[in-house]
Amino acid sequence: MTGANSPQDDKGVPALLELLDKGIAPLELENVLASHRTGTEDPRAAAALRRVNNSLWEARRREALLRTLHETATDLTAIRDVEAILSAIVRRTRSLMGTDMAYISLNDDSRRQTYIRMADGVTTAAYRAIRMPLGAGVLGKVARGASPAQTEDYLTDETFIHIPEIDDAVAGEGVKAIMGVPLRASGTLIGALLVANRHRHTFSNDDVAFVESIGAHAAVALENARAFSEMGEALSALDEARSRNLEHLQALQGLVRLDEVLTAALLESKSVEKIVPLLAEFLRSDVAVVDAAGTLITSSRDGLIVDDITGIQQAAARSANSRGAVELSVAGQPWTLVAATAGSECLGALLVAEPMPPSTALVERSAVYLSILLLFEQVVLDAEEHQQRELIDDMLAERSDHGPALRRRVSQYRLTPDGPWCVHIVDVAVEQRYRALVVLRTYLHERSGLVSLHEGHLCLVTPGEVALLDGQGALKALKAADVTATIGCSGPVNGLAGVRRGHRYAQAIVNALEVLGREGEAADLTHLGTAGILLGLSDRRLAQDFVEFQLGPILDYDRHRNTDLTFTAWTFLDTGSVLAPTAQRLKVHLNTVRQRLERIDQLLGTDWRRGSRMLDSHVALRMWRLRTAGTGEGLVQAQTEDPNPTGPFGDQIEDA
Repeated sequence: MTGANSPQDDKGVPALLELLDKGIAPLELENVLASHRTGTEDPRAAAALRRVNNSLWEARRREALLRTLHETATDLTAIRDVEAILSAIVRRTRSLMGTDMAYISLNDDSRRQTYIRMADGVTTAAYRAIRMPLGAGVLGKVARGASPAQTEDYLTDETFIHIPEIDDAVAGEGVKAIMGVPLRASGTLIGALLVANRHRHTFSNDDVAFVESIGAHAAVALENARAFSEMGEALSALDEARSRNLEHLQALQGLVRLDEVLTAALLESKSVEKIVPLLAEFLRSDVAVVDAAGTLITSSRDGLIVDDITGIQQAAARSANSRGAVELSVAGQPWTLVAATAGSECLGALLVAEPMPPSTALVERSAVYLSILLLFEQVVLDAEEHQQRELIDDMLAERSDHGPALRRRVSQYRLTPDGPWCVHIVDVAVEQRYRALVVLRTYLHERSGLVSLHEGHLCLVTPGEVALLDGQGALKALKAADVTATIGCSGPVNGLAGVRRGHRYAQAIVNALEVLGREGEAADLTHLGTAGILLGLSDRRLAQDFVEFQLGPILDYDRHRNTDLTFTAWTFLDTGSVLAPTAQRLKVHLNTVRQRLERIDQLLGTDWRRGSRMLDSHVALRMWRLRTAGTGEGLVQAQTEDPNPTGPFGDQIEDA
């Protein structure tokens, strides 16, 4: 039994005071008071102990809350990412309050709504996706900014405005008690901070004050993070602007260097062919230039394929309309094209063998210089063309006096007025005449002579005695530029005195080539002979009818039986109607020749090789031979021919 003066009772009060000093929960204090009777039987003393303990306990609790708030504020202000701050706010709030969940909402003033932006402890997607009209429910009421609000059991609380679909989400989450406080940043209401439990609960004023304190710190942290984010975006935008300005400066420097290079080239009067390698080196890509018809003028690399004329023309039209670069596909590869224009006229186009490059301005500036070059070449060409056209017209005029003035004008083109000259007729399609004129002018640049448009064709006059040599050279140059031409060559003629006659002969040869279906070739009198000239005076249908009329039966016989009667007849007449030379040239026995001639007599009649009809037969055979030369007909016999057969008119023909 413990007495009033026992040591244990004497120690009871000091032990109790020691517990109070260390801190003891109110419930635990009641247990201690029940076990320590000495000194605490007086109700006033017990009440005093309770008051002292409650004061100390509350002080310690407030100290812990303040320390926690300070740590929370320190942590939040150290975070610069908005998402991380939002996550930290709801996580810390839920942990400090010991609630089932915590979430933060942000206001959408344009729609008069607030929506859950971040949550911790929420398990359903429907609850996380809540958008509440301002003023409705606990969330909407708090987010409107009037004051903090709470409810013990939301679904049964009629003091709040309820929305059925929101109530369904609350029921699905199992939420009962909700408490929230407004969030303000720089005096502006931005949303709300809320905590909730899945059981009935009443939050104390201290709880509300504590959440308000967290909300105040959270709002400041959010504002700082937003400002920091805006500052970061501003710095990024500034860095991007600096990069763009640097790129623009580099582009301007590139344009200045390009201007220097191309201006120097213009001052040196360099041609398009010479400026293209400069552009290729500067643009670091293959480059090609085409004319207005889409035909390749020159390129930076041999063998560069630029053959989609239709596609290039369409792309050039788009570029001319937009006044800028366009993309197109050439030979399956992406290219960039810029039209070279002068006013509304498209002079040609610059092509770069790569997709639309970042340095498009360089390509477009290069096209400007190309326009100047092409325009300058066109002006020079037009002036030269006008001068040469007048000269050729005067030389070919029926009443030309060929006086001293005309002779001096001819001498300017390194042509001796008295010859010898070669006259060429160059027949090209209308759309290719300008390009052909440019090519032939270049062809004559290191030679001598003149060329101009004359009565629907190009007339080329060169010095010398070998007409076909210049004709074939001109044809080769035209083919290299993708220009299809048929060239008739006549010469030599005795200068001004014979130029009209040479012109007529060259025209007849062109006509003969077309009648024979041999467009795209160059030929002279040696190739076609008198029969060729006669063909040039007729048309293709008439020539074909004449050959069929004279030789039809043996032509049909050869076609159906794969024989050589027509060639035998031609060889027989071309060797002077003598059997031995005929057999020798055909490399067959004399009896074979006799048998073939008998068959021909049966088909054509015996008079085909006698009297006046022999002339008709021989001319028809010559026309047949000219028409079939090089086409595959009579190829076996062609290997046995005399390389320089002599016809009835004493002219020679060089057969294929």
